[in-house]
Amino acid sequence: MIVFIEKLNSEVLRSIERIESRDTDVLKKSL
Repeated sequence: MIVFIEKLNSEVLRSIERIESRDTDVLKKSL
């Protein structure tokens, strides 16, 4: 169960990083 939660957390973190990097890319293009 704990392993499942850790896996889920890492997936969420990865997706958040992806979204943030995409956002910064959009910001750079708009500047």
